[in-house]
Parts: sequence; structure tokens; C-alpha cells
Amino acid sequence: MRPKRRLTARNLRVRMNKALRWVVRTLPFVLAAVLLAFAVVLYEGLAFKDAGFSLARRCCDGAFVSAVLFLSLGGLAFVSRWGGFDALSYALISFTDIFRRPENRRGKGSYFDYVQAKQRGRMQPALRLLAVGAGMLAAALAIQVLPSCR
Repeated sequence: MRPKRRLTARNLRVRMNKALRWVVRTLPFVLAAVLLAFAVVLYEGLAFKDAGFSLARRCCDGAFVSAVLFLSLGGLAFVSRWGGFDALSYALISFTDIFRRPENRRGKGSYFDYVQAKQRGRMQPALRLLAVGAGMLAAALAIQVLPSCR
């Protein structure tokens, strides 16, 4: 077990800088999610103007579509970065090596060697996409619940 570090001003600054960097790097995803939700609201307003959907319903639909998209992309990125598709990738490389000349083949090692080499170059899971998707889902639920609380 690691000993606890004392919380000094420098350690606090480093932690704050990491948090601030994470927030700044997440902002483009938030902007994309909001723009997607706004596009869905505009689409529903123009395409279904005769249906009489309320603004709250259109905003809820926009936030929900954005949430589903970001959660699914985040889930795929999470699974991919933890090695969920390594077997398919190795199989594809092995299959395409059948049609290459022996000196041009890429798959020289075993599956274990391939996975070990891939794990060395992996980044952390894409939690930003999951966080933005969860935030948009929370917004969609809030938009759905708040008008009915009157």
C-alpha cells in the first residue's frame, strides 16, 4: 500500500491543472453534443410542424438522440481500447497475410505477442464520450420530468 502524500500547494496545483485540462479537452465533445441536439430540435420543428410537438418534447428528443449517440460511441471506444476487438484485428491481419508475398507479411508473431504489443501503445479509455453522453441523458430526463412537475 502506497503511503499517502501530503496535500501541499504544489500538489493541489497539479491536481487542479489536470482537472482543468480534462475539462478543456472535453469541451469540444460537449459542443458537438449540444449542436447535435439543436439540429434534432430544428429538424423536428421543420419536419413535424403540423404534429404540434411542444418545445420541451423536441428538446428532450434532441438531448436523448445526442446522449444515445455519445454513449454508444463511448462504449465502443471503451471496449476497443481495453482490447475487445483484438481478436478480430489479429484474424484480419492473419487472413490478409495469406494473399501477400512471404517477405511482405505483417503477422510474424503469435496472438499473445500481438496483444502485448497493442497494449503497450494503448491510451486510457474514452471516458470523455461516456461523461458527455451521461450528461446529455441526464439533461433529457430533466427536460422530460420538469414540465410535468407543475
